Amino acid sequence: MRFFFSIRPENVQFYESNATPFTVSATLQEIIYAGAIIKFICETTSGQRLIVQASGDRLRTVKEGDEMIIGWDAKHAIVLSA
Repeated sequence: MRFFFSIRPENVQFYESNATPFTVSATLQEIIYAGAIIKFICETTSGQRLIVQASGDRLRTVKEGDEMIIGWDAKHAIVLSA
């Protein structure tokens, strides 16, 4: 069964490993600096685009083309009707 869901960008995070059951590998495509907030546009191997919104200096070391593990807590996912 296929379903769709939505997650706000601030509820999606980068992980060092598959720390949560809801993770996906993606390539960092674009970095957008907006003051204290940084938006990371990522693309999965299946072509899905995800936006991760974060702040903090530790993320300033990542660069476009990096392989990332992106994850979220299930409570933040909103299932959409098909």
